[in-house]
Amino acid sequence: MISFNFKYLRPSNIKEAIEVYGNLSRDGKKVLYYGGGTEIVTFARKQVIEVDAVIDIKSIGECRSLQQQGDRLVYGAALTLNEIIDSKSFPLFGAVLQAIADHTVRNRLTLGGNICGRLPYREALLPLFLSDAEFVLAGEAGIRTVKCNEVYNKKLNIKKDEFLVQVAIDRKYTDMDYHNLRRVKQGEVDYPLLHIAMIRDKGLKAAFSGVCAFPFKSDEIDRIINSDSEIKEKISAVIKALPSTIKDDQWASKGYRQMLFEKALEKSIMTFGGDEI
Repeated sequence: MISFNFKYLRPSNIKEAIEVYGNLSRDGKKVLYYGGGTEIVTFARKQVIEVDAVIDIKSIGECRSLQQQGDRLVYGAALTLNEIIDSKSFPLFGAVLQAIADHTVRNRLTLGGNICGRLPYREALLPLFLSDAEFVLAGEAGIRTVKCNEVYNKKLNIKKDEFLVQVAIDRKYTDMDYHNLRRVKQGEVDYPLLHIAMIRDKGLKAAFSGVCAFPFKSDEIDRIINSDSEIKEKISAVIKALPSTIKDDQWASKGYRQMLFEKALEKSIMTFGGDEI
């Protein structure tokens, strides 16, 4: 049960959403944009967050789009993970999202919620890192389009008043060979101890979640993976090139996670071309 009262607003277009957010914020209200709501509701029940209003973006047409625009595929931020999976529009995207939660929960989890939420894994970013995705953001300063790695680089880099409207990728990435490997502590539905996604785009490109405190893609690591070094040398060099220390938490120690990562990365490089979850 949520122990506080709040306003629920459901604007029908981007302009209305921005105006509602601005008006409430200027009145000193704490406002959140709302997609599937699973994370907001959970944290509100646990009294981790408290808000005065939520703005549901699911009635905004652009946020619910799933369409081809020329050579691009466009995904609305309010699409559920299952809607993206069922579209079969981007096989790697579907494979990555399939591993998040169970089918029932994925009927509510949204693309925008996974990317902009509080949980550190943000696994939906992995295929977007690899496909050089563009993000459409809307706020009081207007609508802007930015590269994925500008929106998320160790942390979410959007303005407080902005919300994610759409994600767009070049369709060429949907036909590339891919590999997807995820490891959890127990069962199939759990937070990842590590998640590796790869595509073959001239050389191999890799993106990671669960290894460090944030998801990431590194050009330096890609160069190491595609080098002529022996596999053991590659793995050792990748460990040294990680953008942060390996996670050490209640799910896995740093040493165990590093061992798991080394084995998984070696397998990914050696067996690239299939899909394993």
